[in-house]
Amino acid sequence: MKLMSWILVWAIIGGYAKFFRVHLKMDRRLVWIFTISSLTLLLYLASLFQFLLVAVWGISIVGSLLALYYIVGNVTKRDPLQRLDAVAIGMLLTLLLFAVTLWQSPLLHYDNFTHWATIVKFLNINNALPTQADAIIGYYTYPVGSSIFNYYVTVLVGFSDGSMLIAQLLLIFSSLYGMFATLKDSNRLLMSIMIFASFALFNYFNIAIRLNNLLVDYLLAAITLAVFSGFVAYKDRLIQLSLNTFALLGLLSIIKTSGLFFVALGLLVYVILSISILFKKSFSLRNIFLISTTIFLSALPYGLWQWHVEANFTNSQEAKHAISSSDLNLALSGKLTGTAKEILDHFLLSSFSLNSLASRGIILINVILLLSFIIIGILHKRPKILLLTWLGVDAVLIVYYIGILLMYLVAMPTDEAIVLAGFERYASTIVIILLGVSLIVLVREMDSCLYEQNPLRRNVRSYRSLLTKRLYQHSSLALLFFTVSLFLSENNGVLYNNKIEASNISQQIKSLVGDRREKSEERILVISADKENVDSYFTQYAARYYLWNTHVDAREDLMLSSQEFEKLLKEYDQVLVLDNHYTFNALTKQLYSKIYPPGLYQISDFPMVYSK
Repeated sequence: MKLMSWILVWAIIGGYAKFFRVHLKMDRRLVWIFTISSLTLLLYLASLFQFLLVAVWGISIVGSLLALYYIVGNVTKRDPLQRLDAVAIGMLLTLLLFAVTLWQSPLLHYDNFTHWATIVKFLNINNALPTQADAIIGYYTYPVGSSIFNYYVTVLVGFSDGSMLIAQLLLIFSSLYGMFATLKDSNRLLMSIMIFASFALFNYFNIAIRLNNLLVDYLLAAITLAVFSGFVAYKDRLIQLSLNTFALLGLLSIIKTSGLFFVALGLLVYVILSISILFKKSFSLRNIFLISTTIFLSALPYGLWQWHVEANFTNSQEAKHAISSSDLNLALSGKLTGTAKEILDHFLLSSFSLNSLASRGIILINVILLLSFIIIGILHKRPKILLLTWLGVDAVLIVYYIGILLMYLVAMPTDEAIVLAGFERYASTIVIILLGVSLIVLVREMDSCLYEQNPLRRNVRSYRSLLTKRLYQHSSLALLFFTVSLFLSENNGVLYNNKIEASNISQQIKSLVGDRREKSEERILVISADKENVDSYFTQYAARYYLWNTHVDAREDLMLSSQEFEKLLKEYDQVLVLDNHYTFNALTKQLYSKIYPPGLYQISDFPMVYSK
C-alpha cells in the first residue's frame, strides 16, 4: 500500500513535469525541481489563505489526470516514452538506495524536534499554518517552504519519520539532478561522473547532519546550485530562464531566512544574464517587463511570509533569531561589547582552523581552481572564465562569512552565539555551493578542451591519440569507483548511525509513548538520568514532539527530600520515566516501597502524594 502511495506521488510530479517540458520547453534535468518548486509555491499560497487541504487534493487530482493522459499517450504511441539515459538511471538508483535506508530511519537530530519535524507534524494534523495560540511551534517566524512540500507528501503516503525524510530527499535530489543540465555533452562519461562525484563530496561536507534529518542547510545549497544550473542551461532563453529563476528563488526565500543571501546572489546573476540576452536580442518592453516581474515574483513569497507573521503574531519582534536593528548598527560601526569581542575571537579561530571541515573544503576548492587555472587556463590558453570563477568564489565566500558573523552578533541568543552554534552547518552550505559551481565551470571548460568539439561527431575514435583515450577511460572508471564507494559509505554511515542511536533519548521516548497526534494539556514530568540531554533541553523537546504537548518538563537532578519530592510530583498530572534513575528509584522505594520501571504513569500511581 505504501509503495502504491509513493508511485502516486511520483506520477503526480511526473505528470506536471511532462506538461512543463512539453508546453514550457523546460530542460529535462531541471524540470523536476522546477515542478516541485512551483507546486510548493502554490501550496504555500493556499496555506496563507487557509485553503491548504483543498490545494493538496486539487493539485493531486490535476497531476494524476496529467500523468494518466501521458501514460495513455505512451501506450498508444501518440507520445512515445523517452528512454532513460545513463545519468537518469544512475540518479534513480542512487535515489532508491537512500530512500530505502531513510524509510527505516528515525529522527535523531536535536533540531528536528525543536522545529523542522514539529512544523510538518503540525501541518499534517491541522492542515493549516500555526497561530499565536499554537505554542507547540516555537519558531513561528521560520518560513515553511520545504515543510510545505514535506507535508504534502505525508498527506499522500501517511505521516512517519521515513515519509518526511524521503520527501526531503526528493527535494535535494531533484535539485542536484538539475546540475546535469550544465553539461555541454551528457554522453561524455567523464564529465557526467564528475558531476556525480561532486554529489559524493557534498555528502562528505554535509557529514555534520547527513541526509537522515529535516534540517535545510544542505537543501539550501542544492536548490542554489539548481538556480545556477538554470543560468547555464537557459543562458540564451529569457522566458525559461525567468521561469526557472522565480520558481526556485521563490522557494529558496521561504525555506529559511539565511536563504535570502542566495536569493540576492541569484537575482544579481539573473539581472546580469538578462541584460546580456537583451543586448543579443532586443530591449523590448515585453522583455523588460518579464525581467522586472521575475525579480518581483522571486521576492514575493518572502514578503507574503513577513506579512503573515506580522498579521498573526503580536510578538514577532521578540522571536528567537529575530534581528535587532540596534545591535546591527553597533556591529557595523565596530563598537563591540565584551561578549561581542568574545564571539568575534571564536569566529575567527573557527574560520581559520584546519580542524574545521568547512576550512578544509575551502582549501580544496581553491586547490581545484588553482590546478584548473594552470592546466586549462595556462596550458590550454583558456584563463578568462576560470580566473573570474576563482575570484568570484572567494569574493562570495568572504561576504557570506561576514554575514554569518553578523548573525551571531545581532540575531542569535548569546549562549548559542558564544559557542558558535551551528557554525559547521552554516559554513558547509556555502562550501557545497562554491564547490558545485567550481566543478560546473571546470567540467564545461574540460569539454571545451576535448579533441572533437562537435558533440554530434564524437564517438569511440574522437580522441587525439590512443594514450589520451586510455587516460580518459581509466580516469572515468577510477572516478566512478570513487563515487560509488563514497555513496555506499554515506549510506552505510546512515545505517550505522541508526543502529548505534537505537537507544537515543528520542527513540526511548517514542518506544514508551508512541507518536501522539492529539493535543494534550496535561502536565508531564520526564525523569531521565541523562544529564547532558536534559540540560540541553533535547529530552524536553523530543518529549513534547512525541507527546504533542507543550506542558512537558524534564529533570535529572532529584537530590530532594521526601517532602520536596512529593511537592514536585504534585505539580504534574503524569510522570514519564525513561530509565533506571538511581535517585528517583531510591526515593520511590523509600516512599512507596516500589521501583517504577521505564513507562508513563498517572500521578495517582504515586499514592503517598494523595494520602498526605
